[in-house]
Amino acid sequence: MKVILVALAIVGMLMITFSYSQPANTGVQGKSIEDVTRQEFTVATILEKCQGFRYPLLAILFFGVLISIYQFGLLLLERSRSKPIVDFMFARADRKGIENVLSKFGGKSELGRLLGVLYSLNLNRRVDFNTEVERAVRSRQERFGSFKSWMVFLSDTSGALGLLGTVWGMYFVFSASGGTLDPIKVVQGMGTALTTTLVGIVISLIINLLATVIGNMHDRQIETSYRKVEELRFGFQKIREAEAAMTGQGA
Repeated sequence: MKVILVALAIVGMLMITFSYSQPANTGVQGKSIEDVTRQEFTVATILEKCQGFRYPLLAILFFGVLISIYQFGLLLLERSRSKPIVDFMFARADRKGIENVLSKFGGKSELGRLLGVLYSLNLNRRVDFNTEVERAVRSRQERFGSFKSWMVFLSDTSGALGLLGTVWGMYFVFSASGGTLDPIKVVQGMGTALTTTLVGIVISLIINLLATVIGNMHDRQIETSYRKVEELRFGFQKIREAEAAMTGQGA
């Protein structure tokens, strides 16, 4: 169902694009080619030259920034909620200290829930943490993979629309000439071709940059999870050794 909706949205954007992408002749009658080409180099004029292609390109940029902000917010929330657990030194703590920090902060973050599960396994004398750790990490990566897939799709679509604008601008130049090249129409068509490519590449770069920054942030949190699991494992080992030594002294 999602694939059908996305396909329909793409088709709709392309229909809107081609319906509004005829370079307008308004205001160019009686003007020389120097007058047509003498324009200020601003964002507004660049987008205007993109004709109808500016609508899907701006929609891609808006959607890419929107989902990036959402994913960035999730990662910031996870970092904030897991900070007490990240700052806690499990390797130096006793059993009571570990219980206190996990009971207080364990349910507030994904890292805390993972360490809480591992602590329960330790109480049941099950020290094979690898299965639970890999399951938790794989679950996070699968959810983040959806975000990455959308960003790749948006970046590729932006570049494809830029190339499509190039082809459309060149097509307009030759189809509207009627066998004789009108300099003004050539300038308009080439303007659409070049500026659409420019805008498509810039938007693709912006989306790739956002995906890279957020991806690095996600990878650092995964690395932190592995590090805290190893700290917890080492802490358990020290606690068991200390309890075994106390038991031997009591005997």
